[in-house]
Amino acid sequence: MNQAHKELPRFDFAGRRERFLASLGEGLAVLRAPALARHANDVEYRYRPNADFFYLTGFQEPETVAVFDGSGESERFILFVAPRDPEREAWTGPRAGIEGACEEFGADAAYPLDELESRLPVLIGKSRELYYPLGSAPEFDPELMRLAGSG
Repeated sequence: MNQAHKELPRFDFAGRRERFLASLGEGLAVLRAPALARHANDVEYRYRPNADFFYLTGFQEPETVAVFDGSGESERFILFVAPRDPEREAWTGPRAGIEGACEEFGADAAYPLDELESRLPVLIGKSRELYYPLGSAPEFDPELMRLAGSG
């Protein structure tokens, strides 16, 4: 049998998330996928998500924010995503959008990225601890610190 054509194993993202959520206690963890890297302001490099982000979500869209709420009852895994935009997707490829984030990637809830500023401080305010890998998305660090301070 040719090993090159062997099907890759399906990853158990839901199981990984459950183990991670169990380790959070009543804490809240926030991860952000990096932005697209560009060369000479107009050539995009092939996108590669943050390894921790992909390990827990399987989601491969830039600038997405994943929130894991250890104390949450119904919304424990939340994704903040870019909404579908057929005109833009003609150039960049299809996006999962809000519906796809839930249906295809198992998010308990998904919201547009522009709702992060209003929703995240509320979630942070209800949690006992906030976990975030400072420096993993340097362009997002100041925004998260601001949102954490407004909760």
